[in-house]
This record gives sequence, structure tokens and C-alpha cells, in this order.
Amino acid sequence: MEKRKLKENWNLNSWKNFEILQQPNWPHISQYNQIIQKLWPEENPFSSLSKDIIKYIKSNLDEYFLKQLSFKKKQQIRCNLRALPNEIKGGISTSIIFSAWNVAVYVNQIDETKILRAQKSVHYENIISEIINRYKGLYFNNELFVIEKK
Repeated sequence: MEKRKLKENWNLNSWKNFEILQQPNWPHISQYNQIIQKLWPEENPFSSLSKDIIKYIKSNLDEYFLKQLSFKKKQQIRCNLRALPNEIKGGISTSIIFSAWNVAVYVNQIDETKILRAQKSVHYENIISEIINRYKGLYFNNELFVIEKK
């Protein structure tokens, strides 16, 4: 594979111009992203884990740029969003629905236009309520990794 050099006009969004060269196999993805999968079945959140991103960077950047980078150890983060018992029995409150919605679209990095379209109907609120009721809350596993310039 040909190594790529960083362009002088690099910016935070320049990665979006690259073609996705590999997609990992995600067994049982619907268990982990049920809200997203019900609203946007074509969406493939978390298309790359840190190990895939780091491997790609190391195999595609010149040695000059790699020497300037420090790859920190990744951390797994579990975010638990629990509903209080009275919220489950007496009907889900608006705050828990909006909290779950905000976490789901943020963690899965959903495009703002898709979010705005979904919010124009109450369909998304029903999906969230159903999932929270089924599991007595909601959780996400997230991954944090840092690539630092030395």
C-alpha cells in the first residue's frame, strides 16, 4: 500500500475526503446500537476501532510524521444511563428520553441533518422509551484514545 503524505492544507475534517478501505465485521451490532439501527438501518456506527485507525496511520504515514506522534493507551468507557424505578413504572419522563437521545446520537456520531429529520416526529421518542423500558436503562461502551504530537 502506498504511503500518503499529509497535505499542507490538512484540517480536522480532511479525513472525510478519504475512501473507507476496510470495514470490520460487527457481530450483533443491533444489540449495541438499537436506537440508531431502528431509526437508520443503513447507518454503520463505529466503522473503525482505535486499533484499526492506529494500524492505518502507521502503515500510511511517512516515518518523518510517525516520529512526531505519540500513541497513548486506549481506554474503554462504559456510560450507564439508568432510569429511576418511578420513571419506568409511571411512564418515562422527558428528561431520560432526551438524555438517552443525546448520548445515542453523540456516541454514534450521527449527522446533524439526520438528527433534525428524526426529531420532527415523535417516532424516535417511542423507540427510546421502548428500549429503556426493556432494559431498565441504557448503556454504551465507548473507546477513548489519544494520538499526540510530540
